[in-house]
Amino acid sequence: MKIAILDDEQIYLDLIMQEVHRIFQNIERICQYVDSEGLLHDLEEGVSFDIYFLDVELPGADGMETARKIRKQDAGAYIIFITAFAKYAAESYEVRAYQYILKSQISEKLPKVLRLIAEELQASMVEYYVIETPYSYARIALRDILYIYKEKKYVIFITMQGDFHQRRSISKIWEQLGHKNFVWVDRGVIVNIKKVQRVMKSELILENGSAIKISRSNLQRVRAEIADFWRGKL
Repeated sequence: MKIAILDDEQIYLDLIMQEVHRIFQNIERICQYVDSEGLLHDLEEGVSFDIYFLDVELPGADGMETARKIRKQDAGAYIIFITAFAKYAAESYEVRAYQYILKSQISEKLPKVLRLIAEELQASMVEYYVIETPYSYARIALRDILYIYKEKKYVIFITMQGDFHQRRSISKIWEQLGHKNFVWVDRGVIVNIKKVQRVMKSELILENGSAIKISRSNLQRVRAEIADFWRGKL
C-alpha cells in the first residue's frame, strides 16, 4: 500500500497519517507533501501511489489540477479530497474522486472511507475474470470492467484497459462473476455499478461517458439496485 498526503497544514498531514495507520496494516510507503510541486515532481520521476489525499486550495498548482495530472497517469488510483471548502465538490467528479471530505468532518468521515477502501482493496486482490480465447489468456480485475455486452456469438468486455472479446454465453459469464457490484440492465448487457456516475430516466452514464440504455422491464429493478448500492456508500 503506497499513500500520498498533500496538505499545506501540518496538523492535517498528521491527522490523516494517524487515521491511515489505524486502518491499514500493509503500508509500504507514506509520503507527505506541503505543496503540489513536490508531488508532481515525484510523479514525473515515476513514483506512484495507491491512494492520494489532496487538499484543494494550495500554493502553486491546486489540488484539483494535481488530481487531473494524476488521472492522466493512473485511472484506478483512489483520490480523496480533504478540504475546508465545499464549493469544489461538484468539480471533483471530473477527476472521479472517490470521496470529498470537509476538514470540519474529517474525524467523522475519514475512518469510514478508509474502511471502505480497505474492504475494496482486499476484495480486488482475488477478484479477477480470466478471458480465454484459442490464442491467448487475459486476466481482468473486476473493478476495471465498465460493462459487458453480447454481440452475435461474442461477449465484449469494455474495460479501463481496452476491449476484450470472448466467445461464450453471457449468462455463463454472469454466473462466474457472481459479484454484487454488477447489475443486469438488459438481456445482453451487464454493468459494473461502481462505474455508474449518473442514473437518467432510462439510461446509465458511466465514468468514461458511455450511456447504457436500461430496458423498460428492468428499469425499476436496476434503479433500485443502484440506489441501494449508493446508500451503502454514504
